[in-house]
Amino acid sequence: MIDKYIEMLVLFCSCYGYISTGDFLSFAYSNIEEYEKILDEEIYLSLLSASLTDKESVIALTNRSREFVNKNYASYAEEIDNDAYVERIVESDRDDYVAKCLRKLYERRDRAVIDMARVNSKEDIVKLIKESIVLPQWCGNGWDAMNDILGEGNFPSVLEIKNMEVLEKKYPEDATLFRNLLQKNTPKYCIVKYV
Repeated sequence: MIDKYIEMLVLFCSCYGYISTGDFLSFAYSNIEEYEKILDEEIYLSLLSASLTDKESVIALTNRSREFVNKNYASYAEEIDNDAYVERIVESDRDDYVAKCLRKLYERRDRAVIDMARVNSKEDIVKLIKESIVLPQWCGNGWDAMNDILGEGNFPSVLEIKNMEVLEKKYPEDATLFRNLLQKNTPKYCIVKYV
């Protein structure tokens, strides 16, 4: 049986972003005594100092967590860090915090809507894509980062793009980059609709 604290840590620091930083921090702070026993001092201090509003602290926590897991819990990570494991939890009758977080993620992964009418700056474009598709918070904010993370297949079953003409009018170069990114990376299982 896999320890629930290690399970949560592995799913959080996964390159697939199974558990959001907010969900992990909420769980970890509620169980801080357990994490103090499990973690080494450096990662424990990173956990205590992590803030959702400080991207650098989130990246540091994620990277240190990943290194810690690979060093101390590689066999657990091998078993846990994959879609098959996560899907078994999602489809099970498990009713703990991990299962609820994963179900929430999978519900949002079935269908995503990106409304380009919400874009008020170039920075808003990538932020909106990240929020709509539910990408890991550590993912960068540029087109190269989007290309890398979406190239790994982080797509919902259906992706609806609303008001693309707004983006094309305001930021034509970025609109072209976004269309090219979708054409290059969209897996066969994902249907992209422009509505």
